[in-house]
Amino acid sequence: MDMSQAMTLTAKYNNNSVRQYVQQVALFSQALLFSQETMDVFFNIKLLSSETNQQVIIVVISLVTIVVAYFKFRIFPLLDKKLPPGSLGLPLIGESISFIRAHINDRTPDWIRKHVNDYGPVFKTSLMGSNVVVLTGQAGNRFIFSGRDNGIEINQVRTAAAILGKHSIFELPGPRHKLVRGAIVSFLKPESIQRFVSSMDSLVHQELLQGLNGRDTVKMVGLIKKITFNVSFSLLFRVQEDKEKDDLFQDFLVAIKGLWTVPLKFPGTAYSKALQARGRISRLLSELIKERKKEMEEGRKGSSDQNDVISSLLMLRDENGDPLMEEEIIDDLISVMIASHDTTSSLV
Repeated sequence: MDMSQAMTLTAKYNNNSVRQYVQQVALFSQALLFSQETMDVFFNIKLLSSETNQQVIIVVISLVTIVVAYFKFRIFPLLDKKLPPGSLGLPLIGESISFIRAHINDRTPDWIRKHVNDYGPVFKTSLMGSNVVVLTGQAGNRFIFSGRDNGIEINQVRTAAAILGKHSIFELPGPRHKLVRGAIVSFLKPESIQRFVSSMDSLVHQELLQGLNGRDTVKMVGLIKKITFNVSFSLLFRVQEDKEKDDLFQDFLVAIKGLWTVPLKFPGTAYSKALQARGRISRLLSELIKERKKEMEEGRKGSSDQNDVISSLLMLRDENGDPLMEEEIIDDLISVMIASHDTTSSLV
């Protein structure tokens, strides 16, 4: 082998060695990079797992606290009392879900009948966040409505009380209830209603034309409910603007849906929407009350077309000669409108 061949072989060897060395360095660098990325991912997973575990622990502790508080303040105090048979269902929720499902499907009598078969004509349950005792049959009705000396006070479930208001006619004690009821009933007596017959006929005719105009088919139940609401609102409150009545009608529908719901005040729930609708209704009624007060102060209250339920309640005085507060009047007006809607729905 001469010198030139030796140098060529040496160069090839050196080139191969350098190439192999470079490849090894590259592989080693990639291995280091891969190891670094792997470690980063590993530590991120560990950190994420730690945060997730903390959240899970917080949720578990919160749930346990709620359950313990529920049993301590809602269940254990009942153990020493002599209560009828029945089931309180799940904590907080009770039997509300099954009751609402039956109510939506118009099977409430079946729901009650099942409980009567299981526990008897008097049973306890939990609905809408409240523990209740249900009495059925003629004997139960006679006991409830026989008088106010039987130890039973009128008290709506939490959701209904919040939407109707604490001064609702359904929540008032004996003397106050009799006072407000007398004012409302006096306005709705046959001799008082007679003066509205022609107006009612005109309003019903107008509402029917609007509801049937240009339509091949109409859902009569919904149409009748809307007509009844508009006629009642026009006559009871003297509001003629269609846009105002339509907006109020939609708010009343939302409020009525929240009467029998689980009292969860979270955005998007039926109860939360119902409370918001009640707020809008209250603001509108407050404006109407201010208008009636102004009319009465100006001496126009004696006109026959100025009389309505709002004016009757504004002129009402209790045993001390004090007028009703605005909040009381608003609660009573909302109760009257919801009661008229429910009565119509049941009749239809």
